[in-house]
Amino acid sequence: MSDSVEQVVAAHRRAGQAFRAAGCDSFVIEAGTGEPVVLVHGLPSSSFMYRKVVAELAGRGFRALAFDLPGLGLAERPVDYDYSIDGLARFTAAAVDELGLGRFHLVVHDAGGPIGLTMAAGMPERIASVTVTNTIFDVAGSRFPGEVVARFTRRVPRWLHSLWSPSSPANQAAACRARSRQSSRSSP
Repeated sequence: MSDSVEQVVAAHRRAGQAFRAAGCDSFVIEAGTGEPVVLVHGLPSSSFMYRKVVAELAGRGFRALAFDLPGLGLAERPVDYDYSIDGLARFTAAAVDELGLGRFHLVVHDAGGPIGLTMAAGMPERIASVTVTNTIFDVAGSRFPGEVVARFTRRVPRWLHSLWSPSSPANQAAACRARSRQSSRSSP
């Protein structure tokens, strides 16, 4: 039997720790010792996406870290936060400072690309290497999707919970309707 969503999220929360950077509460998972590797997630994602990568890198002698960007994962979702590329890059720079990193390897994915690369441009002397995976580069002239997604996710926990909680009123009603439809189909 698979774990419930609540169990998976609880296990993820236990695997990391809270921290605060650039005026926002966030969450980080980290493991290992050695040269630090910072993994910056995309949208809509979180540090959870890197949980197995963190363990693999730690097993290969690195200190691997993945933190949640504001508005995503287990991070705070402030109403008045700057969710632009520059704002999230400032958060990322503050996070690596708060987590005590000097020089580090940077891995960026998806929308984490422009965020991480903007941060790296402001501190090139601290970047040991950059690994880019499935990202975007040219976002000039368009609204950054992170602004929209982060603002939207502030409302998600309330309604999304009903999608996975078997005891929610919505799911109980849906199960009742499904049983009713099934019994009416099987009746002669």
